[in-house]
Amino acid sequence: MDRREFLKTTGIGSLGLMALPTLHDLFELGAVAAAAAGESNFYVVAVSAAGTVDNVQHTVVVAGSGSFRLAHAEGGGMLQGGGPFLHFDNAAPAPKPVIGAGTWTARRYVNYAPLGNAGPLQAGVLELLVDLNAQVPSPAVLPARLRIVCNIGAANLLTGKPEGFVLAIPGTPFVQGGAAGPFRPLHPELGLTAFTPGAEVGAFDAAWEQEFQRLHGGAPTAQDRADRLYSLEIFAREGRSPTEAEWLARWQRLQEWNSLLGGQAIAE
Repeated sequence: MDRREFLKTTGIGSLGLMALPTLHDLFELGAVAAAAAGESNFYVVAVSAAGTVDNVQHTVVVAGSGSFRLAHAEGGGMLQGGGPFLHFDNAAPAPKPVIGAGTWTARRYVNYAPLGNAGPLQAGVLELLVDLNAQVPSPAVLPARLRIVCNIGAANLLTGKPEGFVLAIPGTPFVQGGAAGPFRPLHPELGLTAFTPGAEVGAFDAAWEQEFQRLHGGAPTAQDRADRLYSLEIFAREGRSPTEAEWLARWQRLQEWNSLLGGQAIAE
């Protein structure tokens, strides 16, 4: 879907408040500087919707890009990125009323579950803590949780989650159990996401893959690879493998994360 059709389908082309980039823009215009060795990049331009409350169909467009490097990689950990967001009532006629608008900033890496590579791209699920830096209706900073999902159907790399993003904003109606619930991808999905892998998530050694298949009788899943990365993180910091208590604490954190996002447990 091209940019014009993307905006026309969502009905936001007439809003005229924000120039939303396409993935081509993000790659070509350098929204994020070219990744150094070991860094992974993420890109998103997509639409998600929460529930309809008081006849308002809460819909949000998130665009942006960034890069991250895990702590065990050469050079140590880092995270940067962000972009614009636009929250509007999709049930209203165009021009649709804007409920909120501003930018978002990546604040903390939580989990990355890579599934596999197709040329220079990688399928997977990235979990981030972000800040929503709202300018409309008034200046405010709202901590939020963002899940970005990339599937590559042509390579049969499917995470089991819909392409796009899930956004939860604790302390507002936009969390699981809230009046509107989290923002989730439309059906069918509208938008695109992409990951380009750095060295630390781009290659899992053949010996580890073979041993995993021998022990478990099947290829590792995206979350199995995320757990492998977590083990490498602990080893880089402590020179040892994670303890049972650390694995339990990690599992509990991810379950809490999923309860806010209203999705299936990430460890499943």
